Amino acid sequence: MSQEDEPLTPMKLRERSGTTQRQIAAVLDVTIGTVSNWERRLKVPNLTLSQVLQLIELYQCSVGELHEAFGPIQVNVTVRELQGILEWCELPLSGLIDMLQTYGWTVNSKER
Repeated sequence: MSQEDEPLTPMKLRERSGTTQRQIAAVLDVTIGTVSNWERRLKVPNLTLSQVLQLIELYQCSVGELHEAFGPIQVNVTVRELQGILEWCELPLSGLIDMLQTYGWTVNSKER
């Protein structure tokens, strides 16, 4: 099986980007154990929108690659962040929710 045929995993994303678990943990303000649990698929990431964007930047990957590697991710957004996303995407709320559900992601919206 060639490397292109192997499924993308969180560890492969991290290694491809040349980052360490320690670096990922420091930027996302989580423990190294949390990053390790994601890589071993023991825990599903529960991240803020800002952390998801940081993860995409750290891994130098697309949303699609992030989804392929991690599967469902719990994304927590504030109402203000959600409004900003909707304005930026020029989408109605239902359109954004549909798009996120396509990736199997769920969204928890909080006032603050």
